[in-house]
Amino acid sequence: MKRYWIKQVFSVLWMITIVVFLFSCTDDNGRQVIQKDPGIEKHFEKGLIQVTLSTDKSEITTAERLSLSLSVFTDENHTIQWPSVDQYLGQFRVFDDQTAQPELDDKNRKKTVRTYILEPFLAGEYTIPSMQITFGQAGENSKDKNGIVLIETEAFTIPVRSVFPDIKPDRKPHDIKPPVDISRSHVFWAWVIAIVCLLLIVTFFVVIMLRKKRKKKDTIEIRLSAHEIAFRELSNLAIPTQMEKMEIKLFYQKISDILRKYIENRFGVNAPDQTTEEFLTGMDFRNIIEPSHKPLLRNFLAQCDLVKFAEHRPGKADIEETFGRCRDFINQTKIEQYS
Repeated sequence: MKRYWIKQVFSVLWMITIVVFLFSCTDDNGRQVIQKDPGIEKHFEKGLIQVTLSTDKSEITTAERLSLSLSVFTDENHTIQWPSVDQYLGQFRVFDDQTAQPELDDKNRKKTVRTYILEPFLAGEYTIPSMQITFGQAGENSKDKNGIVLIETEAFTIPVRSVFPDIKPDRKPHDIKPPVDISRSHVFWAWVIAIVCLLLIVTFFVVIMLRKKRKKKDTIEIRLSAHEIAFRELSNLAIPTQMEKMEIKLFYQKISDILRKYIENRFGVNAPDQTTEEFLTGMDFRNIIEPSHKPLLRNFLAQCDLVKFAEHRPGKADIEETFGRCRDFINQTKIEQYS
């Protein structure tokens, strides 16, 4: 009975909070006000290469950060040389930059996204300068300019507003207004606000009491090991039946991600964010896995790269062999082998 009464009180309090929130999000005519900054988006193309420059906001305050992304759509055999950006991009300070793992879009193009997190210093008009992105053919001599494509973005401006209100020195204070009698409507809303505040305080203490009560209960936390997570994902991964090109590529991308995540969870190696060569070189340098397991891992990753980036069309037997290599590597390196 006591638990039922607590649930009822908690439900009523949340309903009152939602009503107050809806009132605060409406204008004088009762219409809900929803404003969302769409940001800025610009597109640049040259041949089959497309670059999309986008920001999460069209203007910011001095207390906010601006996210600027360069999304590049190319063929799989193109290499990308990103703009040279150090600590500053125009008047902005570069707080962080990162490049996402390439992926295939719905048009079978390689999509690569590089994101810059920018910080302003003072209020004003900040200019994002034009940036140059260079594309080349993989395997060609870098000195041969015939295979190089250069795309340059346009400069644009981002307004940065101050978080402090504008204070004009010539503004004079108004005279003090005479006392005003409080109408009944004001008294009513004053009581409503007081009751809501009281209910929120009661809710706060009820939640604290419920959390303390839950902490006293004996709970058993079940955590899956790295190989259990990988085997669960493998069981949900279906082998392609139609043997279509996109279906096969998606299968190899998923099974490669499963093994890379397993290695990250099992050995503490940041495998998903590295290329195959970087990852294998790091594994050899750190000497994390046994030498007898390295050929199995190398053959598996090489087969995945051939399908994802070299247009290799494996047969059903090859796909089943790749699935078996992934399962065998996990079985041979799971935690029980080293405990």
